[in-house]
Amino acid sequence: MTKTFHDKNLLDLTPKEIGEALRENIKVEPDVYATWRSRLSAEWGWYAEQYEEILKTKPEIWLKMRENVKSDAQTQKNWEASEMGINEMVIKLRMKRLEKYISSLRQLIDTARREMDQS
Repeated sequence: MTKTFHDKNLLDLTPKEIGEALRENIKVEPDVYATWRSRLSAEWGWYAEQYEEILKTKPEIWLKMRENVKSDAQTQKNWEASEMGINEMVIKLRMKRLEKYISSLRQLIDTARREMDQS
């Protein structure tokens, strides 16, 4: 029988559901942790691509925004309030969250390996 989390196959969880499973400290087989880690790493990579695209266009947009205000600080505030600026912040936060999940999974995998070696 396949284990489930909230009536969903463990191997089919979304990144958000994986985070919930980690917060609830559910115990699963090391191969499930490894699958989750791979999936989250791929998700991180996708966000990195999106972040890269924002960073490529940011200087040009930022300089155009700067022409209409008196200070860099105001330009930065305007950038952060823009759609691209909000996307930049959201992507950075998502990447940071994924990094923490991946790190947690790495620790769980290492712990499971040590336990298997000791038995």
